[in-house]
Amino acid sequence: MPLISISQLLDKTIWLKKPSRFFRTADVIKFGDKAKPVSNNLKTGYSFKLHSFFIPAPDSYTDKYGVKYAPRSKYYWLFYGQDGKYYAIEFDETKFSLQRLLEQGVKTIQQQQAEQKEEEKTPIDKVTETFTNLFTGAGNTAKTILYIGVGVFALGYLLPKFLKK
Repeated sequence: MPLISISQLLDKTIWLKKPSRFFRTADVIKFGDKAKPVSNNLKTGYSFKLHSFFIPAPDSYTDKYGVKYAPRSKYYWLFYGQDGKYYAIEFDETKFSLQRLLEQGVKTIQQQQAEQKEEEKTPIDKVTETFTNLFTGAGNTAKTILYIGVGVFALGYLLPKFLKK
C-alpha cells in the first residue's frame, strides 16, 4: 500500500478485504495490546467510517482529561460499528481496500507532493515548460514527418524504376 497521510483517511469509508478481529475501544485504552478481541470477526466487505486512530505508545500515560492509557505497540483505527458502539481494529495494510479509498478521492503522499510542486511553480516556470514541451514535441513531430516523407519519396521514385525492368 502506498503511503497515505492519516488526515486523508479520516471520515472516509474503509472497506475490509478479509475477515478481521476487532476490539472495543475501551479495552484497547485500558489494556493496550493485551485487549481481548470481540468474539466475532468483521467479515470481508464490511465497511466503516474511520473516526480516529491510536499510535503506538510504549509507556502508559494519562491524558489531560485524566484518562489513563495502557502501552500499545500497534496502530489502531477507531470507528463506530453498525450497532453505534465505538470499536478499534489493528492496522494492517493487507486488510483494507486501497482501490475503494482512491475512488473516494484519497491521494497518496507522492500525489500530494506533486500537486504542491505544481502549485509552487511561478507563471514564468509554467510558460517556459510549455515552450520546452512545444518545441520538443514539434521536433519529434517534424522528425517523424521527415522520415515518412523520405519513405514516400523513395517509394515513389524507386517503384516506377523497378516496375519498368
